[in-house]
Amino acid sequence: MLAIFARITRYKIAERYDYPLGSMTSSSEALENYVKIYRQVNIKVHNVMPSPAIAEEEFVIINRDKIYDSTLYTNFFTLFQLVLSKKENGFARKVFLIQNFLFFLQLVLFVLSLILQINWSNVLIIGAIALQVINILLSIFGFINYQEILEEAFEVSADLLDLDEVEQARAESLQNDLAYTVYEYPFEFFKRLFSFVIP
Repeated sequence: MLAIFARITRYKIAERYDYPLGSMTSSSEALENYVKIYRQVNIKVHNVMPSPAIAEEEFVIINRDKIYDSTLYTNFFTLFQLVLSKKENGFARKVFLIQNFLFFLQLVLFVLSLILQINWSNVLIIGAIALQVINILLSIFGFINYQEILEEAFEVSADLLDLDEVEQARAESLQNDLAYTVYEYPFEFFKRLFSFVIP
């Protein structure tokens, strides 16, 4: 249910926040200013990416097709990924991998409980429920962590993108919507699984 709510909240998020900035600041300019004012980050440009940017530790991959985009979504998301790339934000970067691994184990235990003998099935179902509870708690901590990082990204955006009051309100709304990303792991798991099985 959390995953469905998160998916609905983030439905077509790039299109919903596709507002050109009044300052007409492009992602490349925001990136350049961030490196000058805040901190040095290793950057690589890539042309086959679904999102404007992807954060790794002290390293960000930028979408070549979006680098000159001056919309609120592209700029805010790029700056969010720059903040996310900080070394201390390692948990937020890895939370999806942990969630997917626990979800996979949960599914395996559930399927085994249907296949194996009655004596084992109860133990396996309890194990699957325990993993689900752990995953929910992990998601809550991830959500809180994401909110803190997004709050910092908002402050950076307000500074570097010269946002007016309307744009700041939209950026705050975008910030809130992006925080729900951590609850989408079941959809992401099946998406990755199907893309692996059916390329």
